Amino acid sequence: MTANTSRLQCLLWDTEAAWGDSVVSMAGAAKLTILEPIDLSGLTHPMLDPGRVTQYLQETTAGVPGPQAGSFSFKVHLPGHGSTTTGAITLSDLENLIGWVLGTTKSAPASGTTISGAGSTATDIDTVASGTYALGQLFRLGAKGDSGGDGQWNVVATHTATDLVTRVAFAAAPANAAVVYGAANVHTNEAASGSAVTSYRMQIFSANQQYILHGCFPMAIAISPLVAGELITATITIGASWFEPSADTFPETTALTTHTPAPIGAGSLNIQVHGTTTRATYSVRSFGLDIQLGIEPLKGPDGSNAYQTIVGARRTPTKITATIVLDAVAASLTPAWWTAWLTNSAHHILYSLSTADGQAMAIYLARCFFRGNRPTQGDVDGLNRTTLVFEAGTNSVTTSELTLSALRIGFA
Repeated sequence: MTANTSRLQCLLWDTEAAWGDSVVSMAGAAKLTILEPIDLSGLTHPMLDPGRVTQYLQETTAGVPGPQAGSFSFKVHLPGHGSTTTGAITLSDLENLIGWVLGTTKSAPASGTTISGAGSTATDIDTVASGTYALGQLFRLGAKGDSGGDGQWNVVATHTATDLVTRVAFAAAPANAAVVYGAANVHTNEAASGSAVTSYRMQIFSANQQYILHGCFPMAIAISPLVAGELITATITIGASWFEPSADTFPETTALTTHTPAPIGAGSLNIQVHGTTTRATYSVRSFGLDIQLGIEPLKGPDGSNAYQTIVGARRTPTKITATIVLDAVAASLTPAWWTAWLTNSAHHILYSLSTADGQAMAIYLARCFFRGNRPTQGDVDGLNRTTLVFEAGTNSVTTSELTLSALRIGFA
């Protein structure tokens, strides 16, 4: 058989009952829309040199099959939730996957609601729903240009009865009946009790060979680009404990839901001292998010396959760094970021990336500190600009894993 194009592929994944089990059934699996062909050359099953002593100079003997391991990567769009979040919300397969990578305990988010009456303020809104929004949850309010919530994202400080207090001020008070959009929230986990990683079974189909990968675990995630006009993607790297070929029907018939992404636009970047709700937005020219995922594979003899040595994985600290480029300000003896860097207070950062219903996304860094050089002025794209570097860490609000989380991503 001749080689077919590598553009003919699909990826299925399902949760394993036990790490690296020998199950091959993918009944109930989810199928992902991937953007680039998956290259499996990073999966490894080496033939080891036996290192035997011989009697002749060039004498050689058969090698020893070694352990299986390795990794592969795939890229997906981050298209928001994929449908309106004005009502009840069911987490999508993609949201569940991103949550698995970051460490989220998955649960159904609060349903969308609306503003009740005309008594709301920019930081204290009256909702029809009573006490449904979890502390720390990302949500969205109104529509672009409505002179209230403006379709922007925010974070719940409290939701007691119908009184919802926000972490960040909206541009203005919302009008009666404005929509409060719920959102799927995924986030980093913070407690050691959540450090155990659940393994997945993955199957990769092509028009030629197919493979089932057992004991799969997340190794890395890169979310980019995060600048105006771009479509947001996530490149995810997966480790495998062992793998085997398969020969199932292709094209594979599991239902595939494709959501249309929206380019970054009509959003806002709010950077403020931690605990301060006053709105402070900036025209961001570049936003880089570096997530160095902390995952440590565990090796042991008690695997399901003769060549399996990875029998689990644990989460270790994840380092999250945001590099933000803003326009330089006018001459001053006390430039704002020059002064703020030396003051060295914690900040929180809310980036509303897009506000299209069903295609919206936001990033929240709950408690950040400056890193790198003291901000000055540099030449970026031929213009005078200032670069800020923040490292995000565990939040000081200890109510739940959500409020503690260093990084939250909202899909609505």
